[in-house]
Amino acid sequence: MNRGGYTYIFYENYNIPIFFLTSIIASMFLGMIVTSDSVIKDANINKREAFLFLNRKAYYNSKVLFYFGLTILQTLIYTAISIYILKVKGMFLPIWVILILMGFFGNIAGLIVSTIFKSLSAAYLIVPFLVIPQIILSGITIPFDRMNHRLANPEVVPVIGIVSPSMWGMEALLVHQFKNNAYERHFFEIDMAESQSRIQSQYLIPKLFQLIQSYKQTDSVNRLRLKHLIKSGLGQLNIDIAEFPQPNTAEFRKLEIVLHELQQKQQQNYSRIIRKKDQITTKLQSQFYSAEAFLEFKQMHTNRGVDDLTLARKNITAIQVVENRLVQTIDPVFKIPTNRWGRAHFLAPAKRIANQLFDTFTFNVVVLLVFLVSIYLILLFDILPKLSNSMV
Repeated sequence: MNRGGYTYIFYENYNIPIFFLTSIIASMFLGMIVTSDSVIKDANINKREAFLFLNRKAYYNSKVLFYFGLTILQTLIYTAISIYILKVKGMFLPIWVILILMGFFGNIAGLIVSTIFKSLSAAYLIVPFLVIPQIILSGITIPFDRMNHRLANPEVVPVIGIVSPSMWGMEALLVHQFKNNAYERHFFEIDMAESQSRIQSQYLIPKLFQLIQSYKQTDSVNRLRLKHLIKSGLGQLNIDIAEFPQPNTAEFRKLEIVLHELQQKQQQNYSRIIRKKDQITTKLQSQFYSAEAFLEFKQMHTNRGVDDLTLARKNITAIQVVENRLVQTIDPVFKIPTNRWGRAHFLAPAKRIANQLFDTFTFNVVVLLVFLVSIYLILLFDILPKLSNSMV
């Protein structure tokens, strides 16, 4: 697209993550605002139906079906126009699915609001207070690791983020755009291996050597915290120590040797991965008539704003000391979570259930469906209105 000498390049559009966020919030807000007065306006009809003993659940279902159909049409038009203008290639269906789910969530939330409040002004007033937390807890407005220490969790998304549908939607779109675009899908697996080798050899193991040196030189009173930090790093390297050795012993020197050997192995592995990546790049370049065409292909499908977030490029330190743990703070999209119950850090490439890994987009869509079913049941059985009446 060239207008007035300006060429639009998708890669340089730093606002794509903001587009994802505003689309999610707009879909949720629009879904909520169109239904927040629906039951209130039907108050007289509902009173008449109550005397006729008509089915209340059927009334709710008719509302849900109508507004769901409206949401599907609205999000379809919005997504089609947005994709066309912004040239977000390969993302039509993922964006549409997420916006539909967010709109559905807003529809049902608005209906619940309409059942609780008796006046239109109160219903309209409460909607922004329900939407604003979704902006704050989306994961990119305020990073989870920079929240109040009582809320934040450096290794996984905190509970306050887990209960936010916008977080699941944002993470799904950001990770999907990064790892499944037409360019990166050729490199994602090897980029992940390269990231893990680089972080271990250049950051984690040198950090462990630094901690080990401090452990040797400090007194026994301050060694406990250093011991926890070292064991945390060793755990990330899959080095299991039943009993931590005392400094200046044969066992301690053996541990240092193991770390040296692992560092050399990862450095060699890193060099081998780089050579293999170069081969893949050369093979992919051969499919294009020029280097400029290959670069254009890359810039059409990757985005700098998405890359900066998913790779956490603004983080200065790769390995951060948090309490008694060493935490990786860069390349979250290449870090495989270890939690066996689906919890993970923000922008993880996959979620783990037991020993099985599930793609983040698929997993997050399932979670959003669970959210949707849950609030639908709350609406269907009038749980919140009954609860509010019992408290009066």
